Amino acid sequence: MDAIAANDDRMGREWECLKLCPCRLCRLCHLGAMPKKKKNRSKPSARTPERVPQPTDAESRQSVAVTVAWMLSLLVTLAAELIAVPATILVKVNPQPAVKGISTANVADLFLFLALVTGLITVAMVPLVNRVRDVPPPRSVTVAAIVAGAIPPITIVLRWLF
Repeated sequence: MDAIAANDDRMGREWECLKLCPCRLCRLCHLGAMPKKKKNRSKPSARTPERVPQPTDAESRQSVAVTVAWMLSLLVTLAAELIAVPATILVKVNPQPAVKGISTANVADLFLFLALVTGLITVAMVPLVNRVRDVPPPRSVTVAAIVAGAIPPITIVLRWLF
């Protein structure tokens, strides 16, 4: 019975405070006037969630690192080729006299050199990746890496011939 009377008394003070308070925000200006709401916290379950298998679970960290490095070198090679080959074609079709500063020929040479270096790294990493990984990479990815690595030397030879 005392609990009910105490609750009624507290509710009466809350309403009284709301009537008297000019801001109508009694919880902010009168911290002790209104009761705080209890937060319902969910209890953590005793059951641990099952681990979802990942595609790289069978591989070691080293093989994953080598594969990532191989794919990054492949992507840099392809990006450099996408800039170098059209720039080389543009320079051959539309020759211009040498000028001070950066020209299209300089851009073509720079990106062709970048593609050559990263292409050689990509081709050199193919046997390493096949040896290190437990599950070999797909054949199409391996062929794409070899072709991407072979394009810069072929482009240099064709530039030299024509």
